[in-house]
Formats: sequence, C-alpha cells, structure tokens
Amino acid sequence: MLLEAIDRKFGMDASRIHFPDFPQRAALADWTVYLFTQSDEETRFLRGRIYESGGMSIHLRNDEQLFDQALKNVHSRCMLFLERSESEDMNSFITRCLRIREQAPMMPIILISSSFTYDEFSTTRLAICDASLRMPLMRSSFDHAMQLAVQNNEIYCARLGIETDRESTPGLPLAQPGAWPDEEKRWLQPAMLLGLILLLALPFWAGLITYLIR
Repeated sequence: MLLEAIDRKFGMDASRIHFPDFPQRAALADWTVYLFTQSDEETRFLRGRIYESGGMSIHLRNDEQLFDQALKNVHSRCMLFLERSESEDMNSFITRCLRIREQAPMMPIILISSSFTYDEFSTTRLAICDASLRMPLMRSSFDHAMQLAVQNNEIYCARLGIETDRESTPGLPLAQPGAWPDEEKRWLQPAMLLGLILLLALPFWAGLITYLIR
C-alpha cells in the first residue's frame, strides 16, 4: 500500500499515536486552506468543513496553480490538503511533496488517498507531510488532522531551525446544534436510496411470488 511504500523509501516505521482529547473551540479563523484535490466528493466535503470551521479554502487544479501561485503567497496560517490519485506514479508524488516542503516548510501538509490503509497522525513522515488521511474523509479525522498537522509541522520546523510566528494551533470546531455526524451523513443517502429501491420493487416481487404459488 501507499503508506508502506513511503515507509520503505524513507526507512520509517508506520507507528500510530493516540491523539489526546483537545478542547472543542473555534478552529480555522484566519486560516487559508489550499486543496490540491481531484475527487469532487472529497473537495466538497473539505470546502464545507473548512467553511464551518471559519477558514477560507482555495481549490488548486494543477501544478502551476500550486507552485506558481499558492506557494508564493504562503503565510504562517496556511495549510495544504494534497490528494494522491491511484494512477499517479509514486516517485512523482513524493517529488511533489519534497518540492512543496522545500518551498514552504512552514505550511502543514495533509496527504489524502483511498490507497491509505489508515489515518496517520504521528511524526514518522515529516520529510514529506505532517499527517495522512484515508479517503473517504470523516469529520472526526479532519478535525484531528487539522490540529495535529500544525503541531507536527512545528516539530518539523524546529528540526530545521525555522521559527514560526503562529500564535496557536487550531482547536477542534464545535458541532452544529442538531447536526448529524458526517459519518452518518455520508452513508445515510445510499442507505435511503437502497430502501427506496426495495420499496418500489416490492409490488413486483409480491406479484411474482403470487404468480409462482398459483
């Protein structure tokens, strides 16, 4: 899998850490979150979650927008979600990550991919990212990645001797009153659709069974 291949390339282990229970406060005020994503569903989810958290999202569609526009305007409260498609070559993907690190070491990077076997919040892959998330994304994983990626990036910058001027890391956003968890939201629609299909097919099966038992 992708994470194991990254581990082999950089000689790192795939150890996971237990994240603490952070206080639930307003999260991404004054933050700019760049989305280098291909999946329309995940892009919509991220843009909605960032908006709910008080931040601003900017969707980047190609390398030119990423390197020639976004990375030239990075400030201390910028973050990047970077999607790795299944068709992308591993070496080119890692090269892109390293290039981003070189140009914007103070920008937390969160990798997302359906190829990941689990979410990764430890500091074992600081050479290329600050956190990794498995798609499809969920509210809880987004919230923890958002905060822990910033904390891990502080460690990365400290190792390089770079001082950041971030006053604090993002806190977890408060859930909207009466809102369903995203885990339920994202699976509810397929379940409702299946139920509707079964309901519409009920007269057909009832008629078929009646015909067969005559």
